[in-house]
Amino acid sequence: PPPPSPPPPPSPPPPQPPLGPSINAVATFGSGRALVVGDYGKVMYTDTSGQIWHTYDSTHSEAHLVAATSVTDEIAYAVGDFGTILKTSDHGMNWEHQVSGTEFDLLGVYFTDTRYGWAVGKNGTILNTINGGDTWNSQKSCTHEDIHGIAFLGGLREGWAVADGSKIC
Repeated sequence: PPPPSPPPPPSPPPPQPPLGPSINAVATFGSGRALVVGDYGKVMYTDTSGQIWHTYDSTHSEAHLVAATSVTDEIAYAVGDFGTILKTSDHGMNWEHQVSGTEFDLLGVYFTDTRYGWAVGKNGTILNTINGGDTWNSQKSCTHEDIHGIAFLGGLREGWAVADGSKIC
């Protein structure tokens, strides 16, 4: 009998995602559009429900961006290390630095509309803006623990922040 056929060559390994900075947060704009932010100022945007992602420059930020929120179909904010606050008005293609007035790392961000927003972070940091981030002001905090998130229900009167130590303010 003829010799057995040699086995087929092994299949190539599946493609791997490119190595790079971690992705830490996502903000959605609706209709298949979203942006993600991450370490070393990484910003990526999709308008194809995640099929294709485009990388954008976050104004050469070296900060680890750890939280993001969208306010409208175009406006979003991202926060991170060293009091970094970034704003985009074109769903992530261009970013402007905003002056936060703090050096503490910011860990969360929330806006009720295009004017009123809050950023929270290390050591009980709470910042608020009433003009879309043109100016940020320190707000009295209920804790000195790290605050990781903030949200409001029904406008500006009912809001909560969550902090280390199972603290809810």
